[in-house]
Amino acid sequence: MNKWFVGLTALVFGLALWPLSQPGAGCFWELGNGLGFAALVAVLYLCLDTRRGGKVRAHQVLGYVATALLVAHVLWFLLGDATVLEYAQPGAPWSMWSAWLALLLLLVLVLTSLPGLRPSNYLDHPAFRRWHRWLTMLVLVAAGHHIIDSAFYLGSPVQWILLAALALAALWLPLQRVGGIRVIHPLATLALFTLAIALFTAAKGSAL
Repeated sequence: MNKWFVGLTALVFGLALWPLSQPGAGCFWELGNGLGFAALVAVLYLCLDTRRGGKVRAHQVLGYVATALLVAHVLWFLLGDATVLEYAQPGAPWSMWSAWLALLLLLVLVLTSLPGLRPSNYLDHPAFRRWHRWLTMLVLVAAGHHIIDSAFYLGSPVQWILLAALALAALWLPLQRVGGIRVIHPLATLALFTLAIALFTAAKGSAL
C-alpha cells in the first residue's frame, strides 16, 4: 500500500477524531460523515499525484472513487434522514450550500475530464491542466468551508489551521519531489477506506 495514501488517510481521520473526548452523533452520522472524509482524502491525494510516469489511468480511477464517495456521503443522509432535506432548501446554512457547491464542482471536474469529452471542453492540454487545478482548489475550499462551518468535528482554530495546512501541502507538494508515487489498486483503496471509516465510527461511538 502507498505510504503517502495511508498517511494522508490517517491524518484526515485523525484530525476529525481529535479530541477523542468530543461526543459522537451516533453510528448513522459517523458512517455517513466517514464517507465524506474518505472523499476528502481521495481529492487531497489526487492533488499530490502529478499523473506523471504512466499513472493517468490510476489518477482517473481514483477521481471516480472520490466522486462516488462524495455522492454516497450525500445520498446516505438524504435517504436515511428526511430532516436532511431541509438543507437542500432556501434558508439552509451556508455550510450546507458549500457542500452542494463542492459536489457540483467535483462532478464538473470529473465529467469535463473524461477522455471523450475533454477535447470539447478545453482548448489544449495546458488549458486543461490549468482549469483542472483551479477546479480542484475550489472543491477543496468549498469542502473545507463545509467541514469547518458545520463544526461537527473540527471545532477549534487549531484544527482549522491544520486542515488548511494539509490542503496547501497537497496542492503545492507534488510527490515526485519527495520520493515519487505508486499506483493504488482500487481494492486496496476500498479496504483502507472501509477500515478507516469503521475505526472512525467505533471511536466516535465510544465517545457518546
